[in-house]
Amino acid sequence: MQSFRRHLCDLLGAFVQLERGGPDACRGWLVHVKTDYVTLRSPERSDLHLPIHHIRSVTRLSQECHCPDLAQEDPPPESFAELLALQVGQWVRLYHSGPELTVGILRACDQDHLLVEIAPEHETCFALFHVRSLMVGEGVKDLFPLESEEPSQGR
Repeated sequence: MQSFRRHLCDLLGAFVQLERGGPDACRGWLVHVKTDYVTLRSPERSDLHLPIHHIRSVTRLSQECHCPDLAQEDPPPESFAELLALQVGQWVRLYHSGPELTVGILRACDQDHLLVEIAPEHETCFALFHVRSLMVGEGVKDLFPLESEEPSQGR
């Protein structure tokens, strides 16, 4: 996994397609490679965070780099669990188990699981290992109806 992570680091700033198997592919600029996850920025400027262990392949789509400027941003946390812990109380969109996704408010996060409130007084617990990607922010609740598409999903 370390050599794959190093290869991802070599692609920082590039416009890439990440594949996770099946029809599940995402396109965007690779803006962060951390210990166990990457951040892909779509042309619409939304960020998608993907655990590295779910990425099956990465393809550079263009030699040109029009990567969004990252100089003004705070550095992201090193681990996916730390990133999630910082999002408690925020709206999240989680992809898990193939095309399944959940939109709700992240209520708690631990090293191996998280709780998402998907309706008042209705929380669902997810094993962190099975979370395939994460989008954060107030805008994710407006992405209804729930579809199995992520930013710039290709194929």
